[in-house]
Formats: sequence, C-alpha cells, structure tokens
Amino acid sequence: MANSVVRAPRPTDVQSHTMTVHDIIHNSLIDRAVEHLPQIALTIVIAIVVSTILRRLIGRATNRAIKKNPTETRRDARLKTLASVGKSTVSIVVWAWATLTVLGTIGIDVRPLIASAGVAGVALGFGAQSLVKDFLTGIFMLVEDQYGVGDWIDVGDASGTVEHVSLRTTTIRDSDGTLWFVRNGEITRVGNFSREYAIARVEIPLSLSTDISAASQTILDAATAAAGDQLKGKIIGSPTLDGVSTVSTDHLTIRVKATTKPGAQWEVQRGLMGAIMPALEAAELKTPYPHGIGITGVY
Repeated sequence: MANSVVRAPRPTDVQSHTMTVHDIIHNSLIDRAVEHLPQIALTIVIAIVVSTILRRLIGRATNRAIKKNPTETRRDARLKTLASVGKSTVSIVVWAWATLTVLGTIGIDVRPLIASAGVAGVALGFGAQSLVKDFLTGIFMLVEDQYGVGDWIDVGDASGTVEHVSLRTTTIRDSDGTLWFVRNGEITRVGNFSREYAIARVEIPLSLSTDISAASQTILDAATAAAGDQLKGKIIGSPTLDGVSTVSTDHLTIRVKATTKPGAQWEVQRGLMGAIMPALEAAELKTPYPHGIGITGVY
C-alpha cells in the first residue's frame, strides 16, 4: 500500500482563515457604513442642528424671563440654574438618539441594547454608586432650590460664587479666583449667603478708658451717614447698634450691624468700617493699642 501523506495545515493557512473571518466582519461594517454614509451624515447633521437650536431656545427663553423681572435675583439665579441643567439634558438625549440611529443604520441591532437597559441599570447601581448619588443629589438640589448660579455659597471645602450647576457637579469660583469643581454627592451641607437678606456686622475695638456712650453714638452716627450716602441701596432699613459685645483685659468691643441685600454684606462691612474709623479719630476716641488713633506719646 502506498503510504498516504496527510499534509498538516500550515500556519499561514490558519492565519489566512482567521484573518478572513476578521476581515469579513470588519469589511462588512465598513461596507455598510460606506453604503449608508448619506444617512449617517444626515443623522449627525440633524443632531447638531437640533441640539444647537434647543440650547439656544433655552438660553433665549431664560434671558427673556430674566429681563421681565431683573430685580428678582433669587428667581434669576434659579432660572439660570435650570437653563444650565436643561442644556446638558438636551445634549445627552439628542446625541444618545443619534448614536442609536447610526448603529441601527449600519445594521447593528439596537434592540438588545435597549432591552438590557434594566440589567445595565442594576449594574450601574452597584458599580457606579457615587455617580448615581451625584445625580440624585443634583435633582434634589434643583427641586429644593438650595442654590443657583450667581449665589455665594459655602459647601465646607470650598466657598464662593456658583458659576455652573449640572446634575453631577457644581462649579464654584472663590474670592481668590480659584475655580472649584465639587461633586454634588459630596455636598453634605450648604450655607447660602444670597438668600432674601444678609447681615453686615462690624466689631469696633476700643480702649477700656473710652467713654462708651460717646463712642456708641459716634459709631451709630457714622454708620447711619454711610448708609444714606455711599452705601445707599445696599442696606435695608438703618444700621443698629448692639452696644458692647465683648470686654477683655486690654480692650472692649462695640458692635454695629446692618441688614443688607443678598451678597452685599461684605461691601457694606468695608464701607461701615471706612466711615467709622475716621469718625472715631475726629472725636479723639481711643483704640486699645499703643499706636492706635487718639493715643500719642506712647512708644
């Protein structure tokens, strides 16, 4: 019998077969994409146009609503916050639709993807708990109107003016110009300095030998004059004198305060201090420190 020779498959045959399967899948997707290129391009163009139009409509509607009542700062801040979140939501929805449409156009069945959304949601709940927490906190923040764009807030690790709010993060610009990106899920408490009104409180240190009655009247007169002049429109009502707030071994402190419009408390504090100190100097009322006003010849 003639020996039958069985030729072992050469590596090049296996490699050729493997590459052929890969090429079939790869080329099939490319061919479908090229074949439906006009539809894909049209879908992308529609997504860009729709997203741009909706975002501009949201922006214009917000601006018109703000111009109708420009003095309602709380309402304006809420509208800006809702507009920011609305624009982000529009982008997510439009581009999710565009992605599914393109996948369906090139022949990829998107029904299993949609059907597995429930399973993916469960996996997301376990694998991305922090992300879900950020979104849920952002939703409650919007519903409860805790703060908005333009508000000065304190969230613990950062404080400053809110510049942008989304369902996941809040962007805060502090007094030094640093921009902080804070995850909503990490915010456990919020101090809002821009709600309804604020209090500007000034503590004036004076010598223990100072005539308290004269000093109190001088401080109140200077604060009242400043409220009707350079601080007019920022103070609600008139400044009030609390009197002596602290007494120490080398000085006493007299407190004066004023109710201000939201966010104006720091400007009012500086303005009151700038008006009170010259008034004390003119009245020759002593400060508690050796080189303070009204004290001379002590070195």
